[in-house]
Amino acid sequence: MSLYAFHQDVSARLHNVYPSGFSSTTQPTVEQVAFWLDEAEDLTNAVLKALGMPAPYTDTQAKRILGKHVIDYTEGRVRRVLAASGGDGKNQDGVDLIQSFEKFLLDLQNRKDFWTGILAETAISESSVGSSAVVSSDNQAPWFTRETKF
Repeated sequence: MSLYAFHQDVSARLHNVYPSGFSSTTQPTVEQVAFWLDEAEDLTNAVLKALGMPAPYTDTQAKRILGKHVIDYTEGRVRRVLAASGGDGKNQDGVDLIQSFEKFLLDLQNRKDFWTGILAETAISESSVGSSAVVSSDNQAPWFTRETKF
């Protein structure tokens, strides 16, 4: 089961086609959509691991960022099914989203340092946010927190 996105995220983007979401009777089915979500997440995590980055990410911000790309891929697959079931073999709907996902995977590889910084799990407590300045002759920087009383 995907950690970065859910089938409801995909149906929300396609609310005019799937106002009640995906089910076992929709085309594609909820099972197919779940498979594509897992497929995209597995591809993403495989690239992250190959680059020596952690995967899967559990940080909320990183999950939202990666989830956007997982949803793009899955929406692209859904749109391809819709185009094919509509009988229009020339309809390229969804192809751009799938290609965008593939470009994202390449971008992860090409700009590892950038994505490492973007996806870095940050756990800064509000009480430790402060400002430092050198104000003494021994170059000791005082640390001020939100609880510091002046």
